[in-house]
Formats: sequence, structure tokens, C-alpha cells
Amino acid sequence: MRKYLFTFLLMFTMLFGTSIESNAQTYTYRSFQFSYKQLLDNGHWTNWSKWEDSNLLITINYDDDVINIYSQMPQKYVIVSHSDSYTDESGGRQVRFNFIDQDGDKGTIRFRIEKNGNSQLYIDFADIMWVYNVRKIE
Repeated sequence: MRKYLFTFLLMFTMLFGTSIESNAQTYTYRSFQFSYKQLLDNGHWTNWSKWEDSNLLITINYDDDVINIYSQMPQKYVIVSHSDSYTDESGGRQVRFNFIDQDGDKGTIRFRIEKNGNSQLYIDFADIMWVYNVRKIE
């Protein structure tokens, strides 16, 4: 897992403009919008919902490879693997991380920076996905 930590930290640093420090590696973000889509019984996905206001604290702890989202029902994602960063079809930069959540479910987190500089955090499961627009807080 430690070999992924450095790559995780490096990719996240590149995407979100943070600096690498020698002390504890925890970064804090605040969501300001939220959207979701669901897989229907017929196998098709719904469209993304309209953006809703959001104000959640999000922490990324590199020492433990854990992402926490402090929603009404707290979300904990333990990173188990990653992919290299890539440019998506609309010109945004992304990096993917596979995780296991607090319930033992598996999914993918995608960190994305749009061409306009907006930062996003996607949480993808087999039957639902959601996205937060986020800002780093000091």
C-alpha cells in the first residue's frame, strides 16, 4: 500500500496544486455543490441531477490512504489501488482510485480538474455515482 501512497500524493498534488510537506499529510476541502445519477432497472443511467448546494468537510489523509466525507452519514473510503492521471474527453485532468468504503462496498473515486480550473471529487459505485465541486481550505 505504501508504494501507492507516494503516487497518490504526487498525483493529487499535481491536480490540486498542494505542496508536499514532510509532516502529517492531511488536506481539507469543502464542497459547494453536489449532483448524482443512478442506474435504472433497464440498465441505463439517469442524467446527472441538477446541481444542489453542498457544504461538506472532506479530508484526505495520505498517511492512512483514507478519504473522509463528513456528510449526515459519514463516508470513509480506504484507497486500495490507483491509476495514472489522464486527460478526459472534455479536456479535464483526472486520476482514479479504487476504494473500499465503511460498509465494505467497492468503488472508484475520481479527482478531476476541469479546463476552467474547477476541482471535482466523483464517487462511483456500480449503481449510483455522485460528484462534489470542491475548494481546498487552509
